[in-house]
Amino acid sequence: MATEQMFCFQCEQVAKCEACTGGAGVCGKPADVADAQDALTGAMIALARTAREAGVKNDRICDLIVDGLFTCMTNVNFDGQAVTELKDAVRVETAAVAAAAGIEPVSDYDVDQIWGDDEDIRSLKSLVLFGLRGTAAYAYHARVLGYRDATVDEFFADALAQLAEPGSVDALLPLALKVGEVNLGCMKLLDEANTGTYGTPEPTTVTRAVEAGPFIVVSGHDLHDLKLLLDQTEGRGVNVYTHGELLPAHAYPELKRYAHLKGNVGTAWQSQRVEFADLPAPVLFTTNCLMPPAASYADRVFTTGPVAYPGMMHVEAAPDGGKDFEPLIQRALELGGYAAATDTTGTFTTGFGHSAVLGVADTVVDAVKQGAISRFFLVGGCDGARPGRSYFRDFVQQAPDDSIILTLACGKFRFNDLDLGTIGGLPRIMDMGQCNDAYGAIRRGAGRGLRLRRERPAADAGAVVVRAEGRVHPADAVASGDSRNLPGSDSARIRVARRVGCAGARVRRPPHHHAGGGLEGDFGVAPDHACEGAKRGAKNEIELRIRRVFRSFLNWFEKTSERFKAELYQARQSVSKGRVI
Repeated sequence: MATEQMFCFQCEQVAKCEACTGGAGVCGKPADVADAQDALTGAMIALARTAREAGVKNDRICDLIVDGLFTCMTNVNFDGQAVTELKDAVRVETAAVAAAAGIEPVSDYDVDQIWGDDEDIRSLKSLVLFGLRGTAAYAYHARVLGYRDATVDEFFADALAQLAEPGSVDALLPLALKVGEVNLGCMKLLDEANTGTYGTPEPTTVTRAVEAGPFIVVSGHDLHDLKLLLDQTEGRGVNVYTHGELLPAHAYPELKRYAHLKGNVGTAWQSQRVEFADLPAPVLFTTNCLMPPAASYADRVFTTGPVAYPGMMHVEAAPDGGKDFEPLIQRALELGGYAAATDTTGTFTTGFGHSAVLGVADTVVDAVKQGAISRFFLVGGCDGARPGRSYFRDFVQQAPDDSIILTLACGKFRFNDLDLGTIGGLPRIMDMGQCNDAYGAIRRGAGRGLRLRRERPAADAGAVVVRAEGRVHPADAVASGDSRNLPGSDSARIRVARRVGCAGARVRRPPHHHAGGGLEGDFGVAPDHACEGAKRGAKNEIELRIRRVFRSFLNWFEKTSERFKAELYQARQSVSKGRVI
């Protein structure tokens, strides 16, 4: 490690697919900022250990840890001073907790101990740490809306404290699986926060054209910041457009009621340096993914929340959570926007969350029974920045004309500009929302939300899951499940069969791993005989297959733990030292 200027391998952008070790990461993060983030992580581990020794649990400790974890995510904070200030605040809290308990504070943990550990231990601890960072992002968004969960809050400190222990595969693998379990609960919390605050998303068509006059582009994931800005720009002659993962905001009733929330500018995060180059408007980054701004638009970038970049205007939150976006608004008025409306053509559709899909359940069922829909494809996840990735666009373009494409997260921008037409009035591409909206798909599967008639139809609709290419959200790296079952095992498949009501099930062939790294195959089980469970509601083949669409993400979460165990063993033979499993 002595010859390296930095060490970071938490995202898909890493140099040589191994680690960034030079003067800056591929993402643009300088070595000194990487060091500052490691120091912040070490300070948070010390706070967690001190709090555990003192027997203290409170919101202040959790808030600092969540903020710190989120700050260390890729493409969030490039400002070394801001990171150091947060580290200092963590240290102050550690000293206060120790003083109140009459104990000595635990010293900061040296994160280099993780990076230089045995490859299995390093990989497991990294998996836990990166998973915590992703989960913290969800917890942060829920918290600003007034929602929190004690189980989630306490787990952050507990898991961080365990990273300082020597560790073993037997101890760390269950911890990694626990991260996935807590992450699922955190996504549930955020789903409740978003829908409870802004209403249930509904199918919405979003224009890609920009009207004449001043406007502001908002990027990231934070619906709360968008709402605050909409309130402050209302009646000011300044329109607001979303970018990237904020596209689904247009589907929330409490946000779409703002007449000046006009449309969406640009596509996914990795294209921002091109798409913002000549933009006559300021851009507000509320969360990841910020790329180092090009000189052509650097004077128009504003940040808020966990996002920061040296030299960029940062909008701080007041003690009551409010934010003053007046400097941003004034900049929009100065720039003036376009003199005439752009001639950008086309639209995006969004808002097909779990409730919206249930609203058209009868239409879906009828289309399947009539043979109009043959198959469903779920193509979703966070996307990567590497050029030349056309797999998903090619896949969607080549999908049968009688298939439906479900999608979510920024991976959708690889193909959501395509006009695939409709089937029975349903758009063939259905956007379910942001990365955290994967929870909606899980709920539909786990809750058997789509109810169908019981007569056996002639149609044979199936489902295929295709994972997004390259860029995996840290919280999606681990999942809850039974680690005793290896990929494709019959026992894992039968567990799914029992969940849908048929204990005596014939297990289909296990899914295959395609070259893109995701899963594809038949994710269902078929009744082997007329068991009592089938008689109670699961004997209908088409019911099982349609449910599969909304259960596909649940299956993916379950299989991740099994897949990880197999890959852990394979890594000892095939993965070079220093590379993430």
